[in-house]
Amino acid sequence: MGQRQWYKVIRNPDGSRGTELVVEDVPDEVLAAEANQAAVLDRARRALVANAAYLAVAAPTNAQVVAQVRRLTQQSNALIRLAVADFTSADGTE
Repeated sequence: MGQRQWYKVIRNPDGSRGTELVVEDVPDEVLAAEANQAAVLDRARRALVANAAYLAVAAPTNAQVVAQVRRLTQQSNALIRLAVADFTSADGTE
């Protein structure tokens, strides 16, 4: 079991606000899935930048087109994983 920590806002007895550390035992599989989800989302953000750069190329070479098709296939796979909430891995190969 791994642990997740965060602070929650609480109201102190004197009426002021404070924070309290919360520690939760979380199964390692859940922590791994959350890390994989974050990695997939990060890749999606970077893909937007890369796609914009590709679209700015006026006359892409055959090699650029082939590379873009591969990237788009990987990106499509990542979007499908997001849609079905499958975060068993972050690389999209499973």
